[in-house]
Amino acid sequence: KGKLTIGIGDGGNEIGFGKIHGEVQKMVLFAADCGCPCHGGIATTTATQHLLSAAVSNFGAYTLTAALALGAKN
Repeated sequence: KGKLTIGIGDGGNEIGFGKIHGEVQKMVLFAADCGCPCHGGIATTTATQHLLSAAVSNFGAYTLTAALALGAKN
């Protein structure tokens, strides 16, 4: 519907990582096959317009929030 979407994550299973689903399946343990009977893997298929990958997802969210505050001079 034209709304801005941003995904922030650290492990490939958070919303947004569907944008790079194939790469996540290659790089993240259990992303392609979780080992249970479904064999679906843990990688999300839900993409967002923008993806912010961080070592710790909370730190990525703090960084985005700080950048927005700086941009708004707040």
